[in-house]
Amino acid sequence: ARQFGGTGLGLAITKQLVEMMGGKIRVDSKEGQGASFHLTIVLKHGDKKNIIGQNHNRESGLKALNILLVEDNEINRDLAKMVLIKEKCRVMVAENGLEALEILASNNVDLVLMDIQMPVMDGFTATKIIRAHEKGDPENSIPVDLGKKLSRRLFGRHLPIVAMTANAMAGDKGKCLALGMDEYLGKPFMPGDVIDVINHLDF
Repeated sequence: ARQFGGTGLGLAITKQLVEMMGGKIRVDSKEGQGASFHLTIVLKHGDKKNIIGQNHNRESGLKALNILLVEDNEINRDLAKMVLIKEKCRVMVAENGLEALEILASNNVDLVLMDIQMPVMDGFTATKIIRAHEKGDPENSIPVDLGKKLSRRLFGRHLPIVAMTANAMAGDKGKCLALGMDEYLGKPFMPGDVIDVINHLDF
């Protein structure tokens, strides 16, 4: 469903994770039929009490936040949404940057989790438009009515934006921060990573 492919890092990341856990990964491939990937890892039995304790220690001031989750990947979207709802946050969902702007124009939002690579409008473009309206210098690349609503909601404030991306390339984090994003969350992420990143923000 994506208009643009990924960067090809998924398998490399998987291989690193498997090897860090002491496991192995292999591939069976047949031309014209596709490929199958197999991995093996050895896991220890977990201590339920310790797991509950770790989750409890991560809880903090996330409760009652209005969070806009902008992500076109259903799996990543569902994982982040599950974590945030568990923390008593109100979660609004957009599948691309334009949908995100439309939601921002009509809702009170405390924080945006913004994917970078998306169809229709990517995260970089959406962030540039948001920052422009905050400064009273609205972009003319979106419908006039939408721009007016955004200006009324955003002018004079700074909306925290966390970049979410699998582009683990050198300098990618710096590019996000230079554009005006406040934090950076690399994918794949663990549930606790979402909480940790938000806890670093100033509201």
